[in-house]
Amino acid sequence: MAFPYVPNYGGNWQTGVVGATPITEAALDNLETQFQSIIDLLTTRGDISYRGAATWERLAKGTEGQFLRQGANDPAWASIVDNQAIFKAGDESVNDSIVLQNDDDLVLAVGANDVWLIHMLLYLISATANPDLDYAFAVPAGGAVRIMDAWSDTTANPHSDGTNERTVALVNAEQYIQIICLYIGGGTAGNLQLQWAQHAAVAEDTTVKANSFMLCHQLV
Repeated sequence: MAFPYVPNYGGNWQTGVVGATPITEAALDNLETQFQSIIDLLTTRGDISYRGAATWERLAKGTEGQFLRQGANDPAWASIVDNQAIFKAGDESVNDSIVLQNDDDLVLAVGANDVWLIHMLLYLISATANPDLDYAFAVPAGGAVRIMDAWSDTTANPHSDGTNERTVALVNAEQYIQIICLYIGGGTAGNLQLQWAQHAAVAEDTTVKANSFMLCHQLV
């Protein structure tokens, strides 16, 4: 279907005017056919029509919560920048183990090429300060996570690669740990997953408590 409307005769939409080309059945059929071809593009509730490179095009309905964004040439649906608060539903413990395990709750689904800023607070309890804590992040292929962590009132540690295992000293048997993460995604979607274990295997529970959380802000 051509754009814009192409009449099949060169007259005006007039009747009873001397010299005017009369409206014909063929002209009305032509107009109706082109109008109907636009209507026929819209097959689903929520569809939108727009002018493409050479003709009318259909933009299929997006998903709930998306917005209509103008691309370089054509409109497209896009997701609103995401913000999430992920809380730990219950206590989780390791005992006498230095093997990193996935946290049951503190995991964020990320898309390909996403960029996220994450502020994490872990509330940690151990019977003694002996085990300390190791943690790292597993990320999708091609992704990178840069972190800075802090615990007690005076310790702040920049750490370039959050996929490398990191040790947090338990100054006391009860500890709050802040972790700031910048995740830069590659071409693969997946999960940014917190993993942790005891640094020294000690036969006592080392527990990340319920309501530890991660505040996640999607930048791109």
